[in-house]
Amino acid sequence: MLGKAINDGEILGRDVFYINADDNFKGLVTKLSIAETLGFNMLAPGHNGFKAEHFRNYVQQTILSDGARGKVIILDTVKKFVDLMDKRLSTEFGKTIREFVLQGGSVIMLAHVNKHRDGEGKVVFAGTSDLFDDVDCAYTLDVIEKSATGEVTVLFENFKSRGDVAQTSSLSYERIEGKGYEGLLATVREISQDDVKEARKFAEINKQLSDNREVIHAILSSMEDGLTLKTEIISEAANSSIASVASIKKVLKQHTGDNFTLGHRWSLTIDKAKNNAHIYKPLLLLESKQKMTDATSLYSMQSNGE
Repeated sequence: MLGKAINDGEILGRDVFYINADDNFKGLVTKLSIAETLGFNMLAPGHNGFKAEHFRNYVQQTILSDGARGKVIILDTVKKFVDLMDKRLSTEFGKTIREFVLQGGSVIMLAHVNKHRDGEGKVVFAGTSDLFDDVDCAYTLDVIEKSATGEVTVLFENFKSRGDVAQTSSLSYERIEGKGYEGLLATVREISQDDVKEARKFAEINKQLSDNREVIHAILSSMEDGLTLKTEIISEAANSSIASVASIKKVLKQHTGDNFTLGHRWSLTIDKAKNNAHIYKPLLLLESKQKMTDATSLYSMQSNGE
């Protein structure tokens, strides 16, 4: 997005100062090459005399010399420049940034989120509200889909705004083996809101499949043993798993259908000739328990423990 803004002439590369304080040496070298190609400045603590603890002084000097207009500072990440858990320090830091902005500059601060999500499953800003209270605009960034092909879809979602800004924006990228970070960057693209809705739908399917994995396995095992009637399947699945009968009934209903990509794992027919008996059959015919495909194989939520 930074590269596009520079290439489109929306900002001048020489006015951008990307302070990379959250990377290893290899990452610094890689991103320095990108910065040189696009024509913006990259700084890193400990290199060429730059020190993170002096950052506020650098900004104050820029303000005093009336040099903030048009400048864009990116802090990656902001916790390397101020303790986000300290209310007083966060407030003082915010005041300095506000002075810089009032002179026509812009500051983009990247921050990590908490390990735990909120009640709606959304990521939460890690730190006190003091610095957040001072900013004009704030977004969370979260992964909403990881496809089986390796493509990742992420969503920017606004939770504070002063002015007319996009409430959401979504991008996708793909890790290509052997291409490194530059290869990943080359795959980044904006995606439409329709694509976002589709990605969210499959993200929910992924989560449901992951949450129900053990019960799905128990139900498919009972079907593999030749059971087809609803009552028989529920009874057998309850005996072979630690799930309750109520949970098994719920999962049986959630994954009934004829479209495997939508999370369905078995079909249902109602035999009117047999008192409306509910008969289930797996969508995937599995030869044996040893060869049983993981119920979440098509859409997996696992990614190296993340």
